Amino acid sequence: GMNVVMILLSGAYVLIVLARVPELIPFLAPLQLGKITFALGALMVLATRTERLLGLWKDIPFGRMLLLLACIAVCGIPFSVWRGGAFNSLLGFAKTLAGFFLVVALTEHGREKALRFFIMASVAALAALLAFDTGTGRLHVSDTYDPNDMALLFVVFLPIVTAEALCARNFLLRIAAWGTVACSLIGIALTQSRGGLLALAAVAAHALIISKKRRWLLVPLLALGAVIILQAADDALWSRFGELRDQSDYNYSGRTGRLTMWEEGLKLFAQRPLLGVGIGQFSAGVGMLGNGTYKTAHNSFVQLGAELGLVGLLAFLAILRDVYRIARAGASPALPSACRIRHSALMLALTGYCVGGFFLSQAYGNILYMLLALAAIMHLERNRLEHPASLPARQKALVAGPSAPASEPAPAEANSLMRRADAVRKARQELLRRGKADARLNIHSREESL
Repeated sequence: GMNVVMILLSGAYVLIVLARVPELIPFLAPLQLGKITFALGALMVLATRTERLLGLWKDIPFGRMLLLLACIAVCGIPFSVWRGGAFNSLLGFAKTLAGFFLVVALTEHGREKALRFFIMASVAALAALLAFDTGTGRLHVSDTYDPNDMALLFVVFLPIVTAEALCARNFLLRIAAWGTVACSLIGIALTQSRGGLLALAAVAAHALIISKKRRWLLVPLLALGAVIILQAADDALWSRFGELRDQSDYNYSGRTGRLTMWEEGLKLFAQRPLLGVGIGQFSAGVGMLGNGTYKTAHNSFVQLGAELGLVGLLAFLAILRDVYRIARAGASPALPSACRIRHSALMLALTGYCVGGFFLSQAYGNILYMLLALAAIMHLERNRLEHPASLPARQKALVAGPSAPASEPAPAEANSLMRRADAVRKARQELLRRGKADARLNIHSREESL
């Protein structure tokens, strides 16, 4: 019963923070479902797993880097260009970190499949609503995600959903996963996000590079995906790429274009390399210390460097490196096929984030931190199965299988026991016959030897 409750709470939280269900169903918005679900999940974790919490944080490979990132954000508040704004951004980041840890704590120990399912359900809900939207222009279905953010979400989790389509044993789950893949591709085209398509192309190229035995299956799948995007995209998307080709796009020369904002971000980084301008204060920093545009970085790496300085940027890169190592470790040929496919999908998802995040300010968003939660769970679950000695006795028995029956005593040992028992019987008879104290002591010593 407790296991089911933990699965449902983790699933509800994933749907709320990743799929933004209260935004998709407006009458749910006033109910504060995110806060309620988080509170119930936290109480469940504290009631059942209090002794595990500290060890769980230490067992996550990038847990210390996440704490370092948070510490840098805290230390930078007094030196921020806008302390009040930095404090509010820190509170938002703290909520994201707490949500990450809650999901990991609720889904550890055999509930990885449930986390994958709810991530897929979140992507399916957003992708289906977007794919069947009858609007025009650059489409999106959530107030939290603009079209570029929505494209990034689809690109990041597309490999994860595809892995489920390939590995799921349940036929209906496979059909649902393939449907989600198709709707996600349509959704990427409908957002008209150039960065999203570039990230998708990078994921496809990376998949071709790392695939070996399954390349015969991957090539037709990529071809089918390209056909879906070409059919779903309209002329507006290709005209946007044309603006890049002839350099008429605002990103080249506009005061708020990406090239200008990246240059301004590098200037902020050079001015404040130690602690940056404060978490979430890139716009304020460019407005006060730069060209006065008050615009976002449009680059997660420039955003981290300008806001949290060199140490913050290095911690962020170390987190991404640890996710890559988790993916590489799970792609070992010694592991089962399904495990290798899922870890390769994690590597491709990381590629999607790094390329797509190069054009968006998504350093603290739930897209990244839900991917980090999945990576942490995959690492913990693989360690749990590879090192059962650290498990409790009941779980260790489940991993090891049924124990062997107790062996019968060897014939020599049986004969020795029979001789000792006969000696004790004779001593008892002697005690009854004589009643002497020395015989009683002799019996006692022989009984102890048995």
